[in-house]
Amino acid sequence: MTPIRENVYAVGAGNSLVAAVAEPARKAGAGEAPAIVILNTGIVHRVGHQRKFVVLARLLAARGLTVVRFDFAGIGDSDARQDDLPPLEGCLDDIRVVLDWLETTRGLRRFVLLGLCSGADHAIIYAGGDPRVVGAVLLDPMIPSTSRYLLHYFARRLVRPSSWLNFVTGHGRLYALIRKRLMKTKGGEDLDAPMADDERVREFLNGVYARAVDNNVQLLAVLTGATDGRQSYREQILDAFPELPLGPLLRAEFLRDCDHLFLFECDRERLNAIVVDWIETTSFRDAEDGLGKPVPSQAATFVKSMAGTIAMFGGQVI
Repeated sequence: MTPIRENVYAVGAGNSLVAAVAEPARKAGAGEAPAIVILNTGIVHRVGHQRKFVVLARLLAARGLTVVRFDFAGIGDSDARQDDLPPLEGCLDDIRVVLDWLETTRGLRRFVLLGLCSGADHAIIYAGGDPRVVGAVLLDPMIPSTSRYLLHYFARRLVRPSSWLNFVTGHGRLYALIRKRLMKTKGGEDLDAPMADDERVREFLNGVYARAVDNNVQLLAVLTGATDGRQSYREQILDAFPELPLGPLLRAEFLRDCDHLFLFECDRERLNAIVVDWIETTSFRDAEDGLGKPVPSQAATFVKSMAGTIAMFGGQVI
């Protein structure tokens, strides 16, 4: 292992973003390996649940990588934004600012974005718009439901007395799905907030992943199964986007007994081992291979083009 150093920096206009950088104490040279940029999960600051991102950052830095954990504007130690950008566009702009800063101060030109849940969604949305992003680690990203997932989902609930009680009393997801279908059949208005299996959301996510494929972004998706959520098998991300050529770019892992937040130390160790192995065995492209000049604003432009879908979520990342 290589000795590391850690420092905290104020980044961006007005030094408003706070970033913690872990890196080897003696760098062999800039640009040899991509830097890892870790994104917030929801409103959880850059440390992560159970300090998981601190441990991961130090582990990767000891293997010769530069790793940055930073807080989006208004989260943790970073100041709130002073402009009128919607939350999602603001987060994308913050990512751009940090990548620009790393390029200017350290000469780094290739980046891997890593995030859990909403952090994964931010990562994949941004990844398709900036040629400097060569990889993305997606921990439990939003994935549309598939037939196999729904089969697993309802099979588990058929053996639970609480599920039958919820259905009889008009609660639960099964009742909500049936009501939604009936309302559509009768021409009524569906007042429920759209979920990942809503066709508009599917269209948005399909566009997001298509842009990442076009940008030749290597993907690592780690899905968990212990918490009743959005994933139930390893191939779900492939089945959700059958028309996209994700296979050559994607490594998918399914941790059946792991919860969404990786609460147990043994699960965090499994996760760290997967991430380290993927980074060390993946051939990342050069920053501009066949892609022309970097246009970091493309991610925000794409979001604006899908403004109707984003507005359904109050401007938040889905």
